[in-house]
Amino acid sequence: MNRVLVLALVLAALLALRFLEAFAPGDFSEGPEEWHEAIALAIYSVFRERENSPLSPEEATRSQIDRILDRDRIRRLAVKLQEEGVSVDETLSGIEEPGDTTHLTVADSEGNVVALTQSIQSVFGAKVANGSLGFLYNNYLRTCPRHPHPYQLGSRCQPRSNVAPTLVLKKGDAGRVPVMALGGAGSRRTISAIVQVASAVIDRGLGFAEAVAAPRVHALLSKDVWIEEPAASEKLLKKLERRSLKIKTMPAQSYRFGSVQGLHWLPDGTVLGAADPRRDGTAKVLARPGKSAS
Repeated sequence: MNRVLVLALVLAALLALRFLEAFAPGDFSEGPEEWHEAIALAIYSVFRERENSPLSPEEATRSQIDRILDRDRIRRLAVKLQEEGVSVDETLSGIEEPGDTTHLTVADSEGNVVALTQSIQSVFGAKVANGSLGFLYNNYLRTCPRHPHPYQLGSRCQPRSNVAPTLVLKKGDAGRVPVMALGGAGSRRTISAIVQVASAVIDRGLGFAEAVAAPRVHALLSKDVWIEEPAASEKLLKKLERRSLKIKTMPAQSYRFGSVQGLHWLPDGTVLGAADPRRDGTAKVLARPGKSAS
């Protein structure tokens, strides 16, 4: 798979991180409310951009991706939203449905890392299983628009996906080395969850397991913002209401917020794993022969 196609597949997650940078250029030292507000605005912005300027991975070029991720362009969009406020287009509202996605992240002592997301779209997909092999068929074609669109339903059409297996790297003495490998399940919440976990570790200094379990927010194009109750402070609610956003609080670690599974490499080489408590999952670090597990 070439690098341009890889970038196109995870473009929404990259764009969300750029919007987060534009909405909150500081260090979040004032508290979690500023971070959660910036997350909500970033997630809203990235999905609105994705609807207004859809780009098919098969047709993507490096210049198109560079234009979409251009920091100056994103800063202008962020300023415009802050000045004009959040608007809603009923045709772009979308519906956050339950789905049937799984993710695994695995690494070995040789430096190989795999972040694999597999989805059949709706719960039990097409509700039909292969008669001899038993696997369920997906129903991704239901997501393809019935109007002119890069993902329009038709021969050899490419359904749009929210999968975003992510590898975070940093420069080391021997080249780039992994910092985090993660992915998730939960339709659009996959992207918002991955962005929040990565930013919580990098920008806020949370431990990896703490970042995976931490309260989340998620923004919809309908102007609704979902907030897990531990994060729904009066200060945050007032901030979001001033943006004309509609608040919906949910229980702590709600299934609706998706699930992140991943690995985190510490500077001393220790590898930590975390499974999201919102859904089924487990994390395990196995010792190499002759060594104890970290």
